[in-house]
Amino acid sequence: MEEQKYLDKIDDDLWTTKGARFVAHSRLLRKSQISNITISILSSYLIIIGLTSVFDVNENRIDANLISFFATSISVLVLVFSQIEYANDYKVRANHLHTCALEISDLLRKVKNFKGSIDLQNPRVASSILEFCEAINSEYSLILKKYENHKTLDYNKLKLQHKKDFGVNWFDSCRYWLIYNFDIYFLYLLFIFSPLIAAYLILN
Repeated sequence: MEEQKYLDKIDDDLWTTKGARFVAHSRLLRKSQISNITISILSSYLIIIGLTSVFDVNENRIDANLISFFATSISVLVLVFSQIEYANDYKVRANHLHTCALEISDLLRKVKNFKGSIDLQNPRVASSILEFCEAINSEYSLILKKYENHKTLDYNKLKLQHKKDFGVNWFDSCRYWLIYNFDIYFLYLLFIFSPLIAAYLILN
């Protein structure tokens, strides 16, 4: 019965979107945490550079102007990075995605309850199924319009969490994992280690 297939498709779509939105919520929360840690580490670099002059640990091995330039460069880096991260507003966006997932969960629960309350094999209920599906689709569309969409990598992360359901092979598992973690960590690791690499090159 076509109506039953329609209902099953809505069930699958709701489950998939709900899962991907929860994954996106977790990803943005992690980025918010890593962002705060990165700003703290960059700020600590400034303190350490300042302490070299206070405690005179430099012993004139490095030009004082070079130290000042390095400190100013990190200050600018922290300022620019902080502004970019503030604009991204990860925590607020994560909360919105979480709310979206919860609203979709409510719709999914309605679908499950409806499927359990009627005889799907009875042709007489076809019109009821179609009417219900149209109502759920309408609510679903309204929810999607209120919130930002998740990324493809969030959907792929969901597939990783349910490999058997999606038939994910070994190669795709590795690819999805790398892309997902690259999106979260790469930029922050770059900001954290760049000053250390620059300091090492200067000292040597």
